[in-house]
Amino acid sequence: MIFPINYAAGPDSIVFRTDVGTKLEAGPGSDGCFEIDGYDDATGFGWSVVATGPIVLVAEEDDLRRLPVHPVAPGPHDHWLALRARTVSGRRFRTPWQSR
Repeated sequence: MIFPINYAAGPDSIVFRTDVGTKLEAGPGSDGCFEIDGYDDATGFGWSVVATGPIVLVAEEDDLRRLPVHPVAPGPHDHWLALRARTVSGRRFRTPWQSR
């Protein structure tokens, strides 16, 4: 499954918050994948990064809870999860349609 999330990057982790539901029920103990892509119109460079690894609950005393994760969807989002990145890959490229 693919879910949109608000996240923050920590050391070797992608951290996100959720409410009770599918992410909380199926996430911890399973492997996950996180992808983010971007494009800088000023330079014409794009990039893509993929991280994979296990999803774990973040303990209340864990420093990862200090990261600025601010969900925009309504609801309490009291449960913190992290994808512990085992693999990270990516690429940077210049787009062919750059007008410079």
